[in-house]
Amino acid sequence: GMVWTSIRHGEGGGSKTEITTCCLSEDGKYFAIGDVTTKITVYNAEEGSAIVAFKQGANVTSASFSPNSKMLCTAGEDVKNGRELNGLVVMRMIDQAISTPLNSPVSRSNSSSSGGNSSMKEELEAVAKSDWSAIDQGGFMWEAKHPGPVTDVKYCENGQWLAVTDAGEAASNTIKIYKTMTGTLMQKLPFGGRALQCDIQRVSVNNDCVMAAVGEGGLVNIWLTSDFSNITSKLDRHDDEHQHHCTVLAFSPDGQYMATGDEEGQIILREFVTHTTT
Repeated sequence: GMVWTSIRHGEGGGSKTEITTCCLSEDGKYFAIGDVTTKITVYNAEEGSAIVAFKQGANVTSASFSPNSKMLCTAGEDVKNGRELNGLVVMRMIDQAISTPLNSPVSRSNSSSSGGNSSMKEELEAVAKSDWSAIDQGGFMWEAKHPGPVTDVKYCENGQWLAVTDAGEAASNTIKIYKTMTGTLMQKLPFGGRALQCDIQRVSVNNDCVMAAVGEGGLVNIWLTSDFSNITSKLDRHDDEHQHHCTVLAFSPDGQYMATGDEEGQIILREFVTHTTT
């Protein structure tokens, strides 16, 4: 069972830092937190202790562990020329980065092993003395810059490639597909607007998984993952399609359903019983 119930994330004992994204590795060993200081911290999920941290150089808006839990992809946005936002995607090999535990400014705010107020006081005092100056930069694999702020990243094909959405200008906006290990750009899938989230069907109902992305103006696009062909027009349309920016998207674990939601609170659930690709 769990040996802690919560942690405090911040620069020193008693401080608080706004968290912008978090994710849990699929093997349940780690969870990663991105915050407003542009730092990503990886924690031991069982104990709640920080293991390693990275500086990204951009506001962290999205993070995702690979299916084998050995890689961590983080993405976000940064100010360009004082006004425009550009995007950044960074891939790291977590197994290479995690070598020794990090002396981190993290305290357990309620632990079953705390031993009372005196132990908590000692822990907070130790946290206040923690040094973030030696943030581990190990495990770096590759990075890619985007013309617009990156809004989401998702792994597919057992982690072989990565889908990245960004909220750049409509004229140049695409969903970009990278090789996970090298960062090689494989495909640019036209989207026609700012993309806000994507998801990938893990279990196919018709022998071919699909990837979907949603964005501004209620845009919803769907592609086959085998050849990245767009099959949006071949699927049944909902009678009441999204009229406002579509902000969230998720496939059910069995791949049979896809849920989308927009900024006005409308939710649409689609069922993938059969889809025709010819």
